[in-house]
Amino acid sequence: MLASAALAALLATASVDALPAGQRVELEPGLRYGATQSWEALRPSSSEDTIEVVIQLRHDAATLAALEQTFWAVSEPSSPSYGEHLTQAEIATRFGPVDGAADTVTSWLREAGVQTFKVSATGDMVEAAMSAPVAERLFATEIHAFRHTATGHTLNRAVKSYSLPAAVAAAVAVVGDLVALPAINTGIRVDEPAVSEPNAEWPTDCENGGLFKRCGSEIQKFVTPEVLNQRYNLGELPVVADGSMAVAEFQGVMWDEKDFELFEKTCGLHPGAVNVTTQIGRDAPITCRIPLIGSELCTEALLDIEYIKAVGGAIPLTDIFNSQFSLLKWMVQVSDLADPPLIHSVSYGNDEKQQTSAAFMDSANVQFQKAGARGLSVLFATGDQGVWGRSGSLGAKRFHPDFPAGSPYVTGVGGTDFAKTGTIGDETAWNDGGGGFSDTFASPSYQTQAVAGYLSRGSSVEDFPPASFFNATGRGYPDVSALAGVKNPYCVAAGGSLSGVGGTSAACPVVSAIFAK
Repeated sequence: MLASAALAALLATASVDALPAGQRVELEPGLRYGATQSWEALRPSSSEDTIEVVIQLRHDAATLAALEQTFWAVSEPSSPSYGEHLTQAEIATRFGPVDGAADTVTSWLREAGVQTFKVSATGDMVEAAMSAPVAERLFATEIHAFRHTATGHTLNRAVKSYSLPAAVAAAVAVVGDLVALPAINTGIRVDEPAVSEPNAEWPTDCENGGLFKRCGSEIQKFVTPEVLNQRYNLGELPVVADGSMAVAEFQGVMWDEKDFELFEKTCGLHPGAVNVTTQIGRDAPITCRIPLIGSELCTEALLDIEYIKAVGGAIPLTDIFNSQFSLLKWMVQVSDLADPPLIHSVSYGNDEKQQTSAAFMDSANVQFQKAGARGLSVLFATGDQGVWGRSGSLGAKRFHPDFPAGSPYVTGVGGTDFAKTGTIGDETAWNDGGGGFSDTFASPSYQTQAVAGYLSRGSSVEDFPPASFFNATGRGYPDVSALAGVKNPYCVAAGGSLSGVGGTSAACPVVSAIFAK
């Protein structure tokens, strides 16, 4: 699939090169613009508004084919090159963009008066910040300010198609963060968890009191570090700072040490057990102490950090923060690290249908492969809307697969529930956990046998969905799953109190920490 996309991109480049010098090229036709259910239009952007974009430079087909071959060679245990990972410099040298692409784009920006830009360490992404009027001239579009109705976050985005001069378009794959308003993901808050049957084996390690009595009470049983330890036989926490792991925070969410301390105290962890070794990007922990607002804005980050550390122990943790809701920005942040964390947990995603274009997903996959070639494992939560996705609904005639969890080059983490509420034992699939088959990417060879076995059982399963609902030849996901359902939600300290939170954004950091161990 990727090689085919690369060939199409190369052919597109050839046609772009043949256009007159003054001709402009629309890179991502058919985009969706304007307000959504979650984002309201405020006004046309002004000279006071700034927009930050990530320009993904174009690669030729041969380079993309070589990159994919290298990715699989160092990733598959049966390969003679397994584990022979490349350095940051080797990635930049061997898998750079088409010749002159970076110079073409940076010269174009400089001539337009853009002063704030930089090229990524891998040489194929250009970050640039500019005023809205400058962006409108550069991309021949119109930019408006939008506000998220729940969080109050504001973003500037194009409300019309964008285009580039032909010579510049020949060097560019996509312009990220210029169009489309992101879906903001949050863990599922559980104010009234399911009543559980008495179970003497259920741990009471989070019993210091909080919003819902005790997290380990006989009536309301929450998943805690000790529950995870018992269920997955995790053993003693690592006490040596060996290995490395990271979480990504895209949505303006914060963390604070006061909530770390509350979590440690109530769950029997030693003081300082939950901590962030390295912070990349801004964090404003004072926000977490604002009543109601603090809990809403900080729960996602605190869930990620509290549980990846509760399982990962002394393994150093990096928190990578960006407020632009930008997958490409996160990729720049990771690729620019000379010694990046080896495990990355990302509780973020949207439907494939919600991405700006297939070209954008291909560009993301290029960066996932580069990360893998460096020896990094990237895990994405598969979402909390089941097979219907964020853009579908129960009873529709087509499932909506997730991205990036549906990428062949990452590990998708799904969700389970305890088979019997409040009893640590067998698990069942969580109905709302994301899963399915990609509509864009073909099934990789490593899962061919498993997928064939699953599909062959369809005729004997009463409720098996009709073949028309999904793409049976697509990449199947999740790859792995862990507790995430809301029968027994996770106990999270946020905003100075304890609350129940469910979702694959809980499972993802847990699985990531297990990998990191």
